[in-house]
Amino acid sequence: MENDNLSIDIDFAPPDFRKIVEGLRIYIPALKKIKREMIKDIFEEKGCEKYFENPQSEELILKKNIRSLIRDESNSKLKDKIKKLNKYVQKFEIYQNGLGYNNLIYIATVIGDLIERKNRKTENYLALLIEEPEAHLHPQLQNVLFNYLKNIERQNIQVLITSHSPTITAKTDMDTVIVMSNNYDVDQLSLKKIEFEDEKDKNYLKRFLDVTKSQLFFAQGVIFVEGISEAILLQLFSETLGIDLEKNGVEIVNVGGVAFKPFAQLFISSQENKRLKIRGAILSDNDESNGEPSKRAQKLKNMECENLKIYLARQTFEYELFLLNEDLLTKIFRMLHSKTNLQGTTTEEKAVDLLNKLRSNKDKGDFSHHLAKELIGNNEAKNEFKVPEYIQKCIKWVVGIED
Repeated sequence: MENDNLSIDIDFAPPDFRKIVEGLRIYIPALKKIKREMIKDIFEEKGCEKYFENPQSEELILKKNIRSLIRDESNSKLKDKIKKLNKYVQKFEIYQNGLGYNNLIYIATVIGDLIERKNRKTENYLALLIEEPEAHLHPQLQNVLFNYLKNIERQNIQVLITSHSPTITAKTDMDTVIVMSNNYDVDQLSLKKIEFEDEKDKNYLKRFLDVTKSQLFFAQGVIFVEGISEAILLQLFSETLGIDLEKNGVEIVNVGGVAFKPFAQLFISSQENKRLKIRGAILSDNDESNGEPSKRAQKLKNMECENLKIYLARQTFEYELFLLNEDLLTKIFRMLHSKTNLQGTTTEEKAVDLLNKLRSNKDKGDFSHHLAKELIGNNEAKNEFKVPEYIQKCIKWVVGIED
C-alpha cells in the first residue's frame, strides 16, 4: 500500500471491502494533501523536528507523547500549528476512525458521485439503496445521516433503506415505511395501507411515533399501557409468572394517557394486508361507576378483534394491585409518606384512599418506582406478590401461552 493514493490490489478482496476501498480512494488523497500542506507550514518553524518520530522520512508521524511536548513548547506559533495538526490527525486519519465514521465517509463519497451524475444528467433515474445505515452509529449521528439522505431525495434521487433502527423509523414519514416480518413466511405491510377511521388518528400517530413507540414495528408482540406505572412494572410482573417479556420480543408502549385508538388501528383491519401481523394488547382502567364500565372503556372493548385484545382493571391499576397486596403496597406508600395513614376499615376502602392520595400528590411514578425496587431487592416480597388476573391474562395472551 502506498500512502498518497491508497494503491492496493483488491482483485481478491471481499466485495464489501472492495467497495469501501474504491470509495476511500476518492477521500484519502484529499486528506493527505491537506496534511502535507499543514506539515510544510510547520517545518518553517525552528524546533519542529522533535514532534515527529522520524523527521527525515516521507511519512511524518507525530510522536505519542505529543501532548506533553506541546505543553512545554515556548514557540507560540509552532505550538498552535502542532495543536492544529494533532487535532486534524485525530479527527480525519482513516485508521483512527471507528467503523461508523468510516461507513459515513464511504456513504458520503457515494452520495457525492450520485449528485455529480444528477448534475451532469447522465441518467434518467438514480436510486441509492442502503442496508442498515445505522450500523455503528449512535442515535445523534443516525439523525444527521438521515437528514442528509432526505436532502438528496429532494434532488430527485430515490433513497431506499432497510433498517432495524427505531431512531430512523421515527424520523421517516409513516406513509413510506414498509414493515417486514418473518413468521415462517416473509410478510410485508405498507403502513400507507392502514385504514384509519379518522385522518386525525393518523396524524396523531405520526406525531407520537417517537423512538420508543417506533420499537413496536420490530416487536413480536405489543402491550399498550396508559402510563409510567405500568411501563415500569409489567416486566417484573411477567417474571413473577415465570415469563420474560423481553426474551419473547414483547414491547411495552406507554401512550401517556388513554389515546389508544390511533395505535389500535394498526391491528384491527379485517384484511390481513392492512394490519400488523403480531399480537397486540391494551391494558387500561375500567373506571367502573355503579358496576358499569365507563363509556371510554366500552369503546375500547368494541375495538377488540383477532389480534388485538383489551384487558381492563375493574377500577384502576393501583387499585387492583392493592386488593391483592395490601401489606406490601401500604409499606411502599409509607416509604413516600411516613406520617400519613391510609383511611378505611376494609381493603377496598383503603385502596380507594390510596388511589386518591396518589392522584392528589401526583406521585404515581414514584410509587411504582419504589414498588419495582422492592420487588427487585426483596425476594420474599417478589415470591409473595400476586399479579391481578387481568394482567396475567394479558401477558399470557401476548406471548402466545393462551388463546
